[in-house]
Amino acid sequence: REHLRLDIETVLAGLPPDLRRAAELLQTLPTAQVAREMGVARATFYHKYLKRLRALFAAKGMRDYLR
Repeated sequence: REHLRLDIETVLAGLPPDLRRAAELLQTLPTAQVAREMGVARATFYHKYLKRLRALFAAKGMRDYLR
């Protein structure tokens, strides 16, 4: 569990601010609410943020933790 937290922190630290904010919000909020917090439509959030986050986390070897 501690390794997972450290891995997530490492990936988050390397993200641009907008993606980092989205990833941090996704840790505690549902996707639709994160989209609202980010000020974008849910479809836009999926395309602009979620898709990129999934690819970045998968590239860092964290594919198993993605939902």
